[in-house]
Amino acid sequence: MMLTRSLLKSILVRFFLTCGRFRSGVYVGVLVGLILVNPFTSVSVQAEFPALGLETVSSGELVSPIALTNAGDGSGRLFTVDQRGKIQIIQGGTLLGTPFLDIGSKLVPQRPGFDERGLLSLAFHPDYTSSGAGGEGKFYVYYSAPRPGGDPNDPVNPIDHQSVIAEYQISGNPNVANAGSERILLSFDQPQFNHDGGAAGLWSRQDAVHKYR
Repeated sequence: MMLTRSLLKSILVRFFLTCGRFRSGVYVGVLVGLILVNPFTSVSVQAEFPALGLETVSSGELVSPIALTNAGDGSGRLFTVDQRGKIQIIQGGTLLGTPFLDIGSKLVPQRPGFDERGLLSLAFHPDYTSSGAGGEGKFYVYYSAPRPGGDPNDPVNPIDHQSVIAEYQISGNPNVANAGSERILLSFDQPQFNHDGGAAGLWSRQDAVHKYR
């Protein structure tokens, strides 16, 4: 950016016109401050754009992937969240054939072409790998479920579906969740099929205190 005498003059004129109701002492203070900070010299600043690149992590049967995370267990596994209801594992660059979890049957039927509903997020408990802890082996998903009796065309109380936050647990196989362990923590009505995004996230007690104290 080039800051010259003419540009600075224009800035000062605009400032005076905008702040005309203030006392002249304010003008003097601002004018002196600007002159001291910028004595009518030209300054050119140009930031270098960081080098970016793309690297293939894995390839395979991913229909509508919308999130990628890890369990924080040091295994190097990546968990992909597919809007159609599957959570799959990428291990060593390979997409494993057996899904970690498949809740496609629990989802609201999706509209053809465009839909913001589905399986939308995955978060692992901070104590997921802590033996004997309350959160050991637990993780959480956020998805869109059918709402029995709901009518999106109701003029008074339109209901298209429900948003659900549910807890699941791992099975004896670390690469497969216990599909029958679902515990619904929260569900609430949604009036439309769109504007349905969001993400689940958890912090440990220590992190929460650090972030919000």
